[in-house]
Amino acid sequence: ETTRAILGEFSYRADASALTARGMHIGSEYYGTFLRTLFTMFQAMTGESWSEAIARPLVFGHDQRNGVLASLFFVSYMLLMQLFLVNIVVAVLLDKFETKDQPHAEDYQKADGAHSDPSVGEVSPWVAHAQGKILYPSV
Repeated sequence: ETTRAILGEFSYRADASALTARGMHIGSEYYGTFLRTLFTMFQAMTGESWSEAIARPLVFGHDQRNGVLASLFFVSYMLLMQLFLVNIVVAVLLDKFETKDQPHAEDYQKADGAHSDPSVGEVSPWVAHAQGKILYPSV
């Protein structure tokens, strides 16, 4: 993402001529510094008004030769971000949350001292509580 942000800053800073709602030029407000460019690319990655506020002024700006390059840049960036990288981050987070919440049956024992049967499967502490059983972690 940083490489694309640098590319966006140096390629498009002077080419955008449209004004934003705050009266600033799109080029200087969205791509004027490295941090502004990084924030703009993050905004585009989230999908929040990326085409109307960020891409279209560059594609349909005063320099028509740059429109094809800007179009290719933003379409490839959005495909990469939305189809691949965001889904990978979500999958990793879901996997971490899923494995963290699963208790291990061998770590618990019943109140009478007998270990739970591993062939039965893992017993959730919530299910055991609902059945009136008390599970203690094995030491």
